[in-house]
Amino acid sequence: MKNPFVVSILAAAVGLAHAALPDTAAAQTASDRTASDGTAAASLQPAPIPLLPAGKLEADLASKLTGMTADEEARVIIEFAMPSTARPGVGDSNVFGSVRRIDQRNAVAAGREALLQSPALATLSDGLRDGVKRTYDYTPMIAYEGSRSEIEAFARSANVSRIFEDKPVPLALATSTNRINAPSVWAAGFDGSGQAVAILDTGVDASHSHFGGRVVAEACFSTNSSFYSATTVCPNGLQTQIGAGAGDHCSLSIPGCDHGTHVAGIAAADDPFSAADGVAKGASIIAVQVFTRFNNPSVCGSSTPCILSFQSDQIAGLDYVLSLTGSLNVASVNMSLGGGRYFSPCSGQPQETSINNLKAAGVAVIAASGNNGYVDSIGAPACIPNAISVGSTTSTTDQVSSFTNSASFLDLLAPGQVITAPIPNNLIGNKSGTSMATPHVAGAYAVLREVQPSLTVDQITNVLASTGAPIFDPGNGLVKPRIDLLGAYNSVIASP
Repeated sequence: MKNPFVVSILAAAVGLAHAALPDTAAAQTASDRTASDGTAAASLQPAPIPLLPAGKLEADLASKLTGMTADEEARVIIEFAMPSTARPGVGDSNVFGSVRRIDQRNAVAAGREALLQSPALATLSDGLRDGVKRTYDYTPMIAYEGSRSEIEAFARSANVSRIFEDKPVPLALATSTNRINAPSVWAAGFDGSGQAVAILDTGVDASHSHFGGRVVAEACFSTNSSFYSATTVCPNGLQTQIGAGAGDHCSLSIPGCDHGTHVAGIAAADDPFSAADGVAKGASIIAVQVFTRFNNPSVCGSSTPCILSFQSDQIAGLDYVLSLTGSLNVASVNMSLGGGRYFSPCSGQPQETSINNLKAAGVAVIAASGNNGYVDSIGAPACIPNAISVGSTTSTTDQVSSFTNSASFLDLLAPGQVITAPIPNNLIGNKSGTSMATPHVAGAYAVLREVQPSLTVDQITNVLASTGAPIFDPGNGLVKPRIDLLGAYNSVIASP
């Protein structure tokens, strides 16, 4: 690879580690380099970006490309057009049933091939397809690593809708189930049985006794990239693995690799001693590992190695969950990860199409708001309109956590401080963060879907919001609902 280009990390704090990641990583530009004789390498000076179709390049990516030479490389996500014969648009209100899944898969494959044979790409090298790092079954996108000139060629293709920078993002880091009145709903006979919760995270210790053999599907999507000094953590050493053992946690020698097990436990653990029960303690678990090991101090900061998740791997994980909806009753997807700062709903993020597809299939995507302590903004993917964003409260006094991100468009609150849940090697431990608040909500969706299987994503969101305990945030004067599972249950069973 030529002249590695390191992207900005759009998230600052990792709640799990209680330490800040750098807001940006240094990008190498031509002005930083000199020729072997010590003179400036004039041939490497960036050239102005030629006029490209308006709106195709994400603003951050367009800005970064202006500082790159034609041969410098970046990692991007390219969204392409679907064939005109495709069924109604992705993420619409139609049920995403088996016929629709087949149609979507065929249409995406046809659109991808049309893109790679586009006349605008004819001048590129025969190795064009080598730059394609990930493709998807149901989402019309590819992950691509290539030079600035190649990215510009894609932007000129009539087959391309948008191009995003593929940003790696970090984790969003007494039993809290009592605070949301879950035990009363269990006593009524509802604990999420027959439903499944997908955990997109650092992997899950499926052998933990608190999961009782309820991990029913596993996958890993992780990246090898010399460009980033990044390596896959999939157990098979490849960038994709599906099947038993694929969703195992990454090496515990890397900080954060116990995170996914803890998150899964908050959503669905069944502790025989009731010290660390999850909200949907009868639900099945889908373990999807979407993180990558980074060995680059420019990305990790002072502590290497670190784990971050490429957006392209998140899309692969969401696509995988969609593929399971024909065989499993998937109630929710938990994404305790993210970054950036968004002051309004952020339509246009690369994960949006996948989130819309899942909602159309009846699956809620629940995402952590972030741990920067912002009072007027939240991170992505939580800011995506059809994602359900979750902030954190204390588990004992019902106060808004000092670290939680909040904004007028935040959806829900849940306990996220000092939460007890499983960690690998059959242990339990305490963690704090919006990462811990989010799976309370993911589990609540599973329980309510068991109570009334016909409930839509919006209906469950509305009942959780309308029955939640109102919590005042002194940082911004907003009042947001902390979920109350018993209140939501009573509302559902009272409805005709």
